[in-house]
Amino acid sequence: MEYAAMTVNERLYASGKLKSFDVAVLRKDVINVIDILKSVDIDNEPIIPIIERLGFNKSSLAAYKNDNLNYAKTIFVSNFFKRLFFKN
Repeated sequence: MEYAAMTVNERLYASGKLKSFDVAVLRKDVINVIDILKSVDIDNEPIIPIIERLGFNKSSLAAYKNDNLNYAKTIFVSNFFKRLFFKN
C-alpha cells in the first residue's frame, strides 16, 4: 500500500491496524507500538516523538533500543560463526 501522503492515523486505519495499535498503546506495549508504526512505513526518526506523545517514558524507549541492540548483536555473532565454521 502507498502511504506517502497519509498521516499516521490514516495509515493505521487504511492498513487495518488501528485497533491493534490502540490496544498496544493501552497495554503500554512499546515494542508492539513501534513494530506497528514501522509496518505502516513510519521511519525511525519520527517514531520517538510519536512514542513520547503517546505517554511512553524514556525507560521504555531505552528497553526497546536495548532489545534491538541485543538482536543486532545476536545476528552479528550468528553470522560470524556461520562464516567461521561453514566457509564456502
